Order: sequence, then C-alpha cells, then structure tokens
Amino acid sequence: EELLEKSQDVLAQEGLIEEKKIVAKFLEMLATNIHKVSYGEKDVMKFLHILFLVVMSYGIGASIVAGVIMERQTNVHTIRALAGIAQFAQGKIIVPSFIALSVFGLLTGVSQGRDMSGATGGWWLPASYIFTVLAMLLSIGVMGRHDTKVVRLSAEAAVAGEVTLELRRALIAPLPKAAGSLLTILLIAAIALMVFRP
Repeated sequence: EELLEKSQDVLAQEGLIEEKKIVAKFLEMLATNIHKVSYGEKDVMKFLHILFLVVMSYGIGASIVAGVIMERQTNVHTIRALAGIAQFAQGKIIVPSFIALSVFGLLTGVSQGRDMSGATGGWWLPASYIFTVLAMLLSIGVMGRHDTKVVRLSAEAAVAGEVTLELRRALIAPLPKAAGSLLTILLIAAIALMVFRP
C-alpha cells in the first residue's frame, strides 16, 4: 500500500509527460503539415459557406420582420428602435455575411473542381450566384437606403414626440415591401439550386 501511494506521483508525472508528447506532436504537425491536423480544406470551406448563408438569411429575416412590425406601430420610439434593428441587420449582418458567403462560395466551388462559368453544363452554380448577387443589390440598394431614411425620419419624429406624416409614408412605401419579397424569392431560388442542383 505504501508503495502504491509513493508511486502515484511518479504515475501522474508519467501521464503528464505522455500528454506533453501528444501536444508537442500535434503542434509540430500543425507547423509543418497542416493537412494532417485539419478537417480538410473542402469541408471547412463548405461549412463556412453554409454558415454565412444561414447568418445572412437570419439578418434578412430580422430586417423584413422589423419592417413589417414598424408599419403597424404608432409609438415613434418603438419605430425608431425597430428601424435601428433593421439598419443594424443590414450593415452588420447582411452585408458582411454576403461578402463572406461570396468568398467562401467561390472557394468551395474551386476547391471541388466545379466549373464556375457554367460552360460544361453546371449552369445552376452561376445562376445561384447571380440570384444571390441580385438579392444583395436589392438589400443594399432598396432596403438599406429605406432603413437609413426611416432611422433619420424616426429620430426627427422622436424630437416632436409623434409619428410624422413623412415617417408614416416611408413606413407604408410599396417599394421596400416589393424588394423584400423579391429578395426572399431570389434567395430561396439560389438555395434551391444549391441543394437540388440538376
């Protein structure tokens, strides 16, 4: 029993030494041959592509929902808060996610040896990319500009303490609604092409 007690320190040291050897080998392989210690470039690119698609979709959803709720509000401070959410979603979630989505989408296609031009019958890849770019142009060009206008008008209305006629008109403007609907359709089409590619 005494021998067992005294040997525990030695055995613990032995375990630490073995762990140190494993970590050292991992770090050495990481520094000299990264392909042996990663999940694989293709898998990482594909994961990041899908991740940013999901993040961008959530941002677009938040922006559209904020717009729908804003339209029905009568409290100028609530409108201002919702407009801030929509503007935040546009600038901090949607646009950066679109950029990352585009980069990782192209890198994924290249790493998988895909024909990015569509010349060899893979028309679905450039088509889905075009749909995504069109959706982003709608998001930035129409919805983003509208969000900025509503933020400005709601700040001005907050000083007055009530919803102004100009703010109410901006909230019920048909163009942002149509752009949001078209944007959603374009993204669904792009995702469908990626998932159910011919």
